[in-house]
Amino acid sequence: MMYDFEKSESISHYKKIEELQVNNLEQLLEHNYPRINESIIKEGYNRVYNNFDRFIEIIDNSEVIGYITLEKLNISFNHFSINDAYIIPEYRNKKIFTTYLTLLLQQPNMHLFIKKPTIKLVNYLLNNNLAITLTGNLIYSFIGFVIDGHDVFKNKNLKRYYKSIPSPEDNKQFIGTVFDLKLGCFYFVDDDKVFIKKEYPGISMPHPYDLKKYKLRKKLQKINSSDMTKTIKNLRYYEHDVVKYEEAKKDELKQFLSIDNMLGLRDNLNSDYLEFIKMHNLSDEDAVNIYDKISEALDFEEIVPKTIFKRLLYLIEHPKTQALITNTFNHTNCPYCDEELILNQEYCEKCGFNYQIFDDDDELMDMPENNSFEEEDYQEKDVTVNDESIDGDNDDESINQEMDDGHICEHDEEEHYDKHSGLEINLHRQVVDAGLNPNDVFRQQLEAGLYEFLTYIDSDKQKLTIPDYDYEYQIRHGSIIQYALDEKLVVKVEKKLDLNEFERFFSNMNEEDKNQILDELKNEAYYQITDKAKEYLDEKVHLKQFNEYIKYLPYYEYKQLYDKEKHSSIDSLISRYIDEMMFKSVQNNDCTLYIDALYDKVNYYIKNNSMELALTYLLRALICRINYYKQSSLDKYDMIKAIDMRDEIYINLIMKFISTYNTEELYAQAYDGIKIASLKENKEKNRDYIEHIIKEDDIEAVNKYILED
Repeated sequence: MMYDFEKSESISHYKKIEELQVNNLEQLLEHNYPRINESIIKEGYNRVYNNFDRFIEIIDNSEVIGYITLEKLNISFNHFSINDAYIIPEYRNKKIFTTYLTLLLQQPNMHLFIKKPTIKLVNYLLNNNLAITLTGNLIYSFIGFVIDGHDVFKNKNLKRYYKSIPSPEDNKQFIGTVFDLKLGCFYFVDDDKVFIKKEYPGISMPHPYDLKKYKLRKKLQKINSSDMTKTIKNLRYYEHDVVKYEEAKKDELKQFLSIDNMLGLRDNLNSDYLEFIKMHNLSDEDAVNIYDKISEALDFEEIVPKTIFKRLLYLIEHPKTQALITNTFNHTNCPYCDEELILNQEYCEKCGFNYQIFDDDDELMDMPENNSFEEEDYQEKDVTVNDESIDGDNDDESINQEMDDGHICEHDEEEHYDKHSGLEINLHRQVVDAGLNPNDVFRQQLEAGLYEFLTYIDSDKQKLTIPDYDYEYQIRHGSIIQYALDEKLVVKVEKKLDLNEFERFFSNMNEEDKNQILDELKNEAYYQITDKAKEYLDEKVHLKQFNEYIKYLPYYEYKQLYDKEKHSSIDSLISRYIDEMMFKSVQNNDCTLYIDALYDKVNYYIKNNSMELALTYLLRALICRINYYKQSSLDKYDMIKAIDMRDEIYINLIMKFISTYNTEELYAQAYDGIKIASLKENKEKNRDYIEHIIKEDDIEAVNKYILED
């Protein structure tokens, strides 16, 4: 992607509302941008929000053909939300909005978010490689989403996990990156436990447009704790995909902002760069001199790739300025251009100087605060993007094109499974890459899921709810139950609720929770296992053994080994399988698979009563998981935690047995046995984290300590 100097300059020359002598966007467009205003009126575009802090002109061939407005968020300094965006219709479908988004993402002193996104806008991000599909309807976005605290969703199924929802006066905001296309909302973590009691993600209210358009209220009212648990499990499963995507996207943007891509080579400068220089009445010789100064500043880290353009604009205005600083840093002004500093800025707004090169003694946090900054109004206002107004940067379809009710949800749900094999699309690709037959793998995953389903409904637990085993085994929704019905392994029974049957479940519940469960039961199918199914379960001894030993590694890979060596003992088969998966993960440098294999090794040794080895592998798994977390781009805005739900189960094991053994020796053995180099770091720091895990009974406190350290 070539760098667009014209559009980047329009972003750099944004207008602040206090400079425009208007109160809101409507007044600004009416007075200063009559062409855009007329287009909005003619199109019948419903502009939802008029407030903004920054106004950016969208430029194409020197014409102003639209705008983007941004507003400050009170989450942290330098956090902005896209408020509104509009492009005149005849200029849409030209990738213009995508270009502006890409440039905005790389602006210094700015962290960009989208307030309460719509389904169509998230699909737009997907179509332009600014988001990826995880599974089903879950989408991970490179650009974060944000809502006000009072704009969270809760229903009767979830309210027992919630405290009171923050009021508008609290100025609380929540951020997330995972969007549900089926529900029109995104998930977020309430790190401060403002209103969520349990370790569940919060849910944003959908955009009013989506709520009405896709009739989401009924779907939202059905969300329960099982759905939340499933979401957390899904995010843990796809954590590696998220990290890989983020790393690839950051590499892509890094290349986009490289001096070679922006300006060209010294002996072969880009024609767009030379044209930009000439537009500012400078010569080719000036272009070379400016290139040399920028290159030297990059070498000495006085600027970084994302501030190249700011330095370019400054040198165009001051072409005789030297390449590097000559002044000392006085904590009040930029040492390169003498611009007054603003608290918490990483880079100079005027020349792009990198303040982060100073050592700890010269940190910006030590400098006096700028009074004008301190007095700015940070009261949160409603901000959103009405995506009917921006260009449909797809060749096939405009982003504001109307669609039938529910079409997006049904279409997206289906397209995440391969139509031939029935496997979830990411699993299908893995299977094909491994040279396996996808249809065979589907049958194997169906077999494993069917066994769990039949075992589950043969117990009393199924009277409360039925887990989504299709989802767990990554096969098309409804496959397992339909197969069980077709093969007469279960029969569907009309549900007649007898409260006496549920007495033991209700014994410790209050009336409100009891009524909630009864409401859920009325909406669920009830199945009974047949004699044929009981015979089926008796025959599948290997599946029973697999489920007893293996909790995290995939069944279909085990089935390959089992079919070859089914006469071996279950103990040796399981041990060999875990070792093979561990070897595979090391060969492929697959951190997620490696950690899963470590946890299943823990299960294996617990099953065999080898507690010292179980503890050793558990410590190894925890070290690797913490290292993986700390090294990844996952932060406090994501639902992934350093210590997750499965760790809580095993931590009880540590508490029970750790005093029996020499902790130092166990930790040394655990650390020394790590086989992936990137996970074998920070030995002493991780020792400190492990000690906190042992001493601290509050997992959230441990997570907070790891996050903030």
